Amino acid sequence: VLCWACISASHPRPHLRAASPEPTPVKAVLPSAMSSELFESYEDDLNQTISSVSKKISSQIPNFRGEQRKAAVRTAEKELSKADDLLHEMEMESRSAPQSYRAKLSQKIKTYKGELQRLNRALQNAAAGRSNASQ
Repeated sequence: VLCWACISASHPRPHLRAASPEPTPVKAVLPSAMSSELFESYEDDLNQTISSVSKKISSQIPNFRGEQRKAAVRTAEKELSKADDLLHEMEMESRSAPQSYRAKLSQKIKTYKGELQRLNRALQNAAAGRSNASQ
């Protein structure tokens, strides 16, 4: 089963989702207040990644020293890169979502972009040994 963007041939990297045993009507895939299952899946992954990075920034990196600290910073950087990729996928999904959902999806994406920017600054500060109190 292809995502909305793949169906409309506007997705730069087509991908498949697991197909359900019986075809599901499009209206059944779209919850009345939100978007596709794929967008929500990306959002769940993004929230887990944000939580993991936040934990590293707030409790692991400040308490680690030497190589352990460097490794935690590198892991957090990789996770933030993954978060950027997930956000890009969410943007692609939102562009091909039905018009009635786009404003809500765009607002969510804008909020997540701000959160990722804040986490990037906090990670830079934590890696340099500065307090994140001003974040």
